[in-house]
Amino acid sequence: MESLQTTITLAERLEMSAVTALHQRLVEALRARAPVAIDGSQVTAIDSASAQVLLAFALSAREARVDVSWTRSDALDAFFNRTALAAAFTA
Repeated sequence: MESLQTTITLAERLEMSAVTALHQRLVEALRARAPVAIDGSQVTAIDSASAQVLLAFALSAREARVDVSWTRSDALDAFFNRTALAAAFTA
């Protein structure tokens, strides 16, 4: 049986007000045990709470051996490079 990929498109602005919903979507994707594609190509701003959720997801996916692919915007890359978290989002 072939696993279907789950795609999660991130909002333009990743802010504290939406972090619970983001967390829920990411947890559901992990529970599916199928590959996950995170589309962050439209992200223009990210706060630290959202970054923590994404980092926790990336680490949990790695531990669960769930394949994750990332499409990142310049803003998303800049945030993680600035905070030295970029390595967590690579294979």
